[in-house]
Amino acid sequence: MEADITIIGGGLAGLIAAIKYSQMGFRIICVDVNFGAGKVNDFRSTALLLPSIQLLKDCNLWQLLEEEGSPLSAIKIFDVSSANNEKNIEFNASEIGEEYFGYNVANQNLFKILKNTATEDDNIKLITDDEFIDIKTRTGAAYIELRSGKRITCKLLIGADGRNSSVRETLSIKTTIIKYDQDALAFTISHAHPHSNISVEIYESGGPFTIVPLKNPNESAIIWMDKSKSIKKAMQLDIPEFERSITHRSGNCLGALKLTSEFSSWPIINQLAQKITSNRCALIAEAAHVLPPIGAQGLNMSIQDIRILGDIIDGTQDPGSYTNLINYEKIRKKKIVARSKIINGLNLSSIPENKNLQKVRQTALHFIGSSSMAKNLLINIGLSDT
Repeated sequence: MEADITIIGGGLAGLIAAIKYSQMGFRIICVDVNFGAGKVNDFRSTALLLPSIQLLKDCNLWQLLEEEGSPLSAIKIFDVSSANNEKNIEFNASEIGEEYFGYNVANQNLFKILKNTATEDDNIKLITDDEFIDIKTRTGAAYIELRSGKRITCKLLIGADGRNSSVRETLSIKTTIIKYDQDALAFTISHAHPHSNISVEIYESGGPFTIVPLKNPNESAIIWMDKSKSIKKAMQLDIPEFERSITHRSGNCLGALKLTSEFSSWPIINQLAQKITSNRCALIAEAAHVLPPIGAQGLNMSIQDIRILGDIIDGTQDPGSYTNLINYEKIRKKKIVARSKIINGLNLSSIPENKNLQKVRQTALHFIGSSSMAKNLLINIGLSDT
C-alpha cells in the first residue's frame, strides 16, 4: 500500500488530521486496530475554542458540529475554600467582542461526525483491523509494517496514538512526566436550573470541579479533579449519596445535580515527549503532550499541532522532508513546553489544602476580577495558539 501520509491513531485528533491533510491534497492511510472501540461509550465532552473552530470551519466540519454543541458565552470561577470569604470572577466573551469563547460538544457526537466524514472521503483509507508494529526509514520514504504483515510506503508517518504511543516507543523517544497523585472523573449530569451557556469552575482543594454546558440547557458535563483517593472514594458511593456529594461540591450553583451517565476516570499527569519528530515521523496530540484537563487544553492543543504541521507541509511534494520536520519541531515544541509550564502552575495552585496557600489563590482571583487588563490578558492567553 502507498500513501503520502500515514496516521497511526484513529481518535479525534487522528481523524481531524486525516480530514485536514486529505483536503490539502495528500493521500492518507489511517490505522487504528481499536477504531471506535470505547469511543461510543465516551461520556466526556470537548470545549472547542475559537482557534480550533476556525480550523474545523476550514475543513467544512463546523456546520455539522455546531448543531451538536453548546456555545460557551461566559466562564465563572469560584473559590469556595473559605466559607466566609468566597471569591469569584467572571469572563464574558463580549469583553473581547465575541459571541462565545467556544462550543462544548459531546465526544460521542464529535467522533461520529469525524468518522462519517473520513469514511466518505475517497482520499482517506481507514484500516480498522490491523495495527502498527514497526517502521523503517530511508532518505525518500518511510516503510511501515503492520501486525498482519502488510506494509505501507509513505512520505510521512504521524503518531497520533495517545499517551502510550507505540509510534513514540518504536522511535525510542523518551518522555518527561510529572505526577500529581490526582485523578479526573468525567460524567454528565442534569440540573434544576439552566446553565445559560456558562461554564463554571469551582476551586476548593484537590483540584477544580468544572461544569461545562451541553446542548440541553439543563444538562452539563463534569470534569472533577481531586486527589486519587478522594476520586476512588466518590466512585464507590451509591447514586443518591454521590448526587448529594456533587451538588455540595458544585456549591449548589445549578441546584440539585442528577447523574445521567457512567464514569470515565484517568490519572492526571503532565507528560511531554522530549522531541516531537524523527526521520520521516512527527508526533501530534497525546503522543506528544498530555496535560491536566484545565482550560480545555487537550484537543485544542492537538488541533494546533495539526494546523502548524499543515501550514508547514502545505504545497510541498514531500510532507516528511527533513526541512519540514525541523520546522515543525522548532515552531511547535517551544509552544508546547510554554503551555505545559502554565498548566502545571495552574494545577499546582488548585491542589493545596493549606489555608495560607488557598488565601494566596483567593487574593489572585480578587486581583484578576478587579483588573480588566488582567482579565483580558488571561483570556488572550487561553485563546492563543495552544
